[in-house]
Amino acid sequence: MHLITGFILASLFGKKKKRNIPPLLRLRYPIQTKHLMKGRVRFQIDMLKGNKKSQQYLLEQLPRVQGVTSIQVNIITGSVLILYDEKEMQPELLYTVLIRLLGLEDELEKVPEPVILREIRLIGKSLNRAMFERTAGIIDLQTAIPIVLGIFGIRKIMSQKMLAFPTGFTMLWWAYQSLFRGKR
Repeated sequence: MHLITGFILASLFGKKKKRNIPPLLRLRYPIQTKHLMKGRVRFQIDMLKGNKKSQQYLLEQLPRVQGVTSIQVNIITGSVLILYDEKEMQPELLYTVLIRLLGLEDELEKVPEPVILREIRLIGKSLNRAMFERTAGIIDLQTAIPIVLGIFGIRKIMSQKMLAFPTGFTMLWWAYQSLFRGKR
């Protein structure tokens, strides 16, 4: 069992071979480079899944690009395979052509939401809804937490019998919240 655990940890934390992939092709959103070799590149584009109109548009427009020799678009997987002449074309240019043709310029500017953050938010929304339903609409989690924190704060002030400044971490949190609220 320890041998299997060792192999798993080694594969997760071991040194990875650095592939000589240009920075633009390392982006994972909105287009991900799945495979790259001389004269051949495969892109994964989620917005292509089930989108026959975009498939047809790419099949019409990409052959017009000088250096492109062959195109395959799979709308089931959202995959685009492009064969090109590496003397006339660079894969970075194909990436930018796809961005332009599919109108994904605005998507490049967006900061994608990490999966863990999205899942935590979904859990929070579920808990909020559950508390709202459980209390028959009297209170929800977003209201209950500040009330509980306020009560604990008042109890602490009363037990100290003097007003004290919040801790440094609390002040840092308030500063962070006031600066970055709504930025994500």
